[in-house]
Amino acid sequence: MKKKIFIVTFVFLLGFGFGAVSISTANANSNVVLASVEWVLSKINPVEQRLSQLEARVNELGSGNPTPSNPIQDVSSVVTTKQTAIRRGAGTQYASLVDVPANTVVTYHSTYTNPSNGEQWFIVRLSDNRLGAVIGSDSQISVTPIQTGFQNVVFNNPAPIRRGASDSYSIYTTAAVGSTMKYESTFVNSSTGEKWYLVKMNDGRVGAVRSNFAEVIR
Repeated sequence: MKKKIFIVTFVFLLGFGFGAVSISTANANSNVVLASVEWVLSKINPVEQRLSQLEARVNELGSGNPTPSNPIQDVSSVVTTKQTAIRRGAGTQYASLVDVPANTVVTYHSTYTNPSNGEQWFIVRLSDNRLGAVIGSDSQISVTPIQTGFQNVVFNNPAPIRRGASDSYSIYTTAAVGSTMKYESTFVNSSTGEKWYLVKMNDGRVGAVRSNFAEVIR
């Protein structure tokens, strides 16, 4: 009789142990799935934004409209209408990243309305990937990107003007931030994929500057 009770007790405890292991394993798996979902949710908002923009573009094309009606982040252009500052923030109290002349073309990122005074600002991406802000009264949006018709460049950083389109070439001169030069053409280095602007200096010589050092001007 005692032997039977011992066997029953052992089987019960063994079953309980396996059940605990199964519950523990299930909880662990549940935690892994939850973490994965949280990670995906943390990544999905930017993707949804881009998908919404693409969906709007597809709908507009499907309706027969050849161009989108709303600006698209990192695609559309912002063009300055007068000399102005591209600032570190959406307010005149912010320092200037670079002062640019009229008809400077930069990439549109987003639109911001200052709640304190109702001013509209365009958040723009410079060619070196920095974000800045330009006041809406000094600029306008081109929904379709502007990629041709450039006349000059304005430098967003101290810019080495080289004898050729590669860092291996010697430097003619270093252009100051906010200074301009005449735009000649765009060159893509086939070995590195880098985009360069060929520019004409005041003395008539033509040099090359990496595109991330300059913004183009129509």
